[in-house]
Amino acid sequence: MKEIMKILGVLLSFNCFFINANNKEGYKLDWYNWAEVRTAPYMLNIDYLTDADTKTVSKFLGGPEIGGWIEWLFPFPVTVNFIKFTQSGADSFILLCDETGKYLFNKVVEGKKVEESEAWTIIHVNKKIYGLKLVALSGKAGYRSPYPIFGEIEIYAKERILPKKTIEERGKKILIKKDIIGWPELTKKNIKFIPCVDLWMAGINPGDKMPENVDEISENKGFQSMIKKLQEIDAQGVRIFLETYCCNNKMPWKSQLAQNYGRDTLRGFIEALHKKNFIASIFLHAWISPMQSVERMLPMPDRRWDYPYEQSDLVASKGLYPGYEPNRYPCIISEDDFKTKWFGLLKEVVERGIDEVYVMPDEYYFKGHNLEIVNCPSCEREFKKRYGYDGLPKVGKGGDIKRGSSPDPRKAIDTEQYRKWKLFEYEKIAELFDEVARNLKKLNPNLNLISSVNPAATLYSNSGLEHGIALDIIGKSRNFTHVQLYADVPLNYGGYTALARRIAGAYPDAKLSASIQSLKFQHLQADINNEILFYGYLFPFIMEGATRVDLYRLNYIEGKNWWERIKKGMRMVRLLEEWGISESKNVAETCLLFSRASEDWWQVKSQSAMGTVEPESKRSTILYMEKELGTVRSETLDEMERTLNFERFRGMYSNRAIESILIENGIQYDVRFTEREETLEDLNKYKLLILPFSYSMSKKAYENIKKAVNSGVKLVMFNQLAPTDEYGVEYPEPLLKELLKNPNVKFIDTNLAAEGMKKSFKKTYGDLFYKLLGKKYYFNNNEKRIEYILRKIDENNFILYLANWDKNKGSCVINIPLVSNNDYRVLVCSSSSDNIKEGILREYELKKLEIDINPREILLIKIYAEEKR
Repeated sequence: MKEIMKILGVLLSFNCFFINANNKEGYKLDWYNWAEVRTAPYMLNIDYLTDADTKTVSKFLGGPEIGGWIEWLFPFPVTVNFIKFTQSGADSFILLCDETGKYLFNKVVEGKKVEESEAWTIIHVNKKIYGLKLVALSGKAGYRSPYPIFGEIEIYAKERILPKKTIEERGKKILIKKDIIGWPELTKKNIKFIPCVDLWMAGINPGDKMPENVDEISENKGFQSMIKKLQEIDAQGVRIFLETYCCNNKMPWKSQLAQNYGRDTLRGFIEALHKKNFIASIFLHAWISPMQSVERMLPMPDRRWDYPYEQSDLVASKGLYPGYEPNRYPCIISEDDFKTKWFGLLKEVVERGIDEVYVMPDEYYFKGHNLEIVNCPSCEREFKKRYGYDGLPKVGKGGDIKRGSSPDPRKAIDTEQYRKWKLFEYEKIAELFDEVARNLKKLNPNLNLISSVNPAATLYSNSGLEHGIALDIIGKSRNFTHVQLYADVPLNYGGYTALARRIAGAYPDAKLSASIQSLKFQHLQADINNEILFYGYLFPFIMEGATRVDLYRLNYIEGKNWWERIKKGMRMVRLLEEWGISESKNVAETCLLFSRASEDWWQVKSQSAMGTVEPESKRSTILYMEKELGTVRSETLDEMERTLNFERFRGMYSNRAIESILIENGIQYDVRFTEREETLEDLNKYKLLILPFSYSMSKKAYENIKKAVNSGVKLVMFNQLAPTDEYGVEYPEPLLKELLKNPNVKFIDTNLAAEGMKKSFKKTYGDLFYKLLGKKYYFNNNEKRIEYILRKIDENNFILYLANWDKNKGSCVINIPLVSNNDYRVLVCSSSSDNIKEGILREYELKKLEIDINPREILLIKIYAEEKR
């Protein structure tokens, strides 16, 4: 025994020595779970920076093309030895610290140049401090995206600090029977699955010998192979995407408008699809003829920036081709040239038997008029007719803007004329496609017409002011039967859910059409760690009411095991149909009120402030837009530009911050746009309204909100009280100020863009919203990245979607107001199993249900009352 004790003593001594030897550098802080973190711009997936994997990265959200910063706010002072990080994109940093506890970060620790991208960079601190701020000073930005991209950030302290353990909420576990039931017969196929194909995927290659006869195409081995693949994944049709043909600038039909091969292959292809009971839709590129003069086309791919983009400065001033002068075509929005040709091209396709048409072209990047050089009498006439101005707004010279740099702020000027001009662009581009849709519908009343919402209308980086597309304005059209769910709303998770709700709010008269971009996952091996990238993309759209799904594209999903996952995904969609998803409704008691005008006119205000800076001045005094920080701050030019660059996007970041809070707390919500006053008349059906950023609001929108509040609906407003109207013109008093007297109203004077990503902030306001709502519908993910969507068929019948985006197993607690005199049966379908499990809920177990979910797993759950015997 003594010998054993000696050996143990030696081992213990050695172990202590080993620990001490390795702790000379200090103790690594678990800062993600201990400190508060703020970034500018908003940063996604910040937990990836502490997962010991430099390949998982965290990015700043798009918007300004400038260096971002990250701040750590400590709850008490800590002696920090050093910070080390990996990143790409930046070549110099400055590290600041706070020694006072006021989080001013006015003490420089060290400036640091990066020797090698993606290698570890170390900055020594050796101070007792309350926080750190790491700022990227110089580097290379992407298009509409800040730098850098961080891979890992480690902070080492002198003392060991452990985060407080979170207390997980518990509930009653669902009793799962040992017997696994079989799949039901899947008879319902109302949700259409429509993969994207080019003709070469059917064995048809471009040329003057292309097949055009329906029998010849039907007998083609390539066509038969494609049909077999479509049947394997339960498709009902195809989206014809003539990418190859468009790049060749020749269409596969006998067009009177566009270059072509003299063959009517498209008609034969559509007829061959119909013979096999498949529907055909078509989506055309933006750079196809007949829009451009053949002899003056730019080489690919840059011809996309020519017509219909000649009103942009992109080709002319960003140096694509030395000496190149953009072609001058008739104005897109105020003359009929583009509209007539585009409708004529789509008309030819409709005459060949197509079932569905994407009315807007792919990658349609309408760029606003370059007001420095534009000479458009048609626009001047139309603008005067609509808004009464004798001419277009005048702006300062933008200078020599090179590709990859930020938009010059001097192009924006904060005047009523400029703001109404931007509205004019939005309205005219919406009217253009609305008229095309209306005329197509006259050709065939049964035609499905799809608005292919441009990502420029939904992304942080849009910026709508440049691209002329506004979601709320183009969504007014009643001529679109469907609207495409395509783009990202970047959140830590739940972005596709948020996107679907935004677009449903903008297009209340159109059905949702899911668009799955397989480029987001097709390069990855389809294993349990990756398949959530597909399932977590597809099912939120279906849960939010999508009636068709197009997948880009057939050849991308054939390899790397995704084919089987696609087949299973569609089988699970059919299961949702069998369970009644098409008859279900959301259970939202909360309505999130967005404002495109607030985003835009705040951006113009901030951008105009940037334009007043004299480039040659070394220091400037500026008005900072946070009253609580004082009225005036003196900063270096770089600091000031960085501040205002981020400030431009405050409205966008504020709206996304609230989306994150709602989704991460499982609060089901609808979206309305305050500029769409006709959609605000039924706000009294909700329990809670939230205004994340209301800088601009019309009096009519205000009256609808006031009416809801007076009826008992609760209202939470952040940061702004609508100081300007829908055109950005200042009111004598902020419009919403009057509502502060109402006991149903709560105003929180906090900048969501600055504070919204803090974990404590999300928890605080999630708790507040539940307090105001009650816990009729309740969800707690126990601080795991678990997404939750609930649909209701009737009082005794619910469908639940859960997705665990976390790398660790989690459990969540839910409350659904089931009728208490029933027992309930539970069916569970998992993305990681081919079986359906069956469970039972007894009457006494109805509240606080606890459900376990594995890492990266999707669960589809049906809860329904058992029939009384």
